[in-house]
Amino acid sequence: MTNLRTHPVKELEDLLDRERDALIDGDFDEIERLLARKSELLHAIGTDENVKAAELEITRKKISANRTLFDEALTGIRSVSARLEALRALRGGPVTYDDRGQSSRLDRIAPGRLEKRS
Repeated sequence: MTNLRTHPVKELEDLLDRERDALIDGDFDEIERLLARKSELLHAIGTDENVKAAELEITRKKISANRTLFDEALTGIRSVSARLEALRALRGGPVTYDDRGQSSRLDRIAPGRLEKRS
């Protein structure tokens, strides 16, 4: 059977494979480098009247899979960001609450200093 897919469709599929690999590897620089060409290819395919919907089935699946990977990467980045923010907040000392629900931050002893009490 002859491959009837147009060159831009095949090139986009190859690019989507590289994008997938970059997402899995966490290589956001590579993803950024691929973005301009991806946009050009999508525009070329969208304006080409010779491209049939059936030719784009594999491309749609790859785009959907990459979108899922993007969403998962974003969730991971947000999780790390929230954890780092929580760690930054702890650096100032733990927060306690009194019987009225008012918060106050406990003073921290400087690292390396030990307080002796008799």
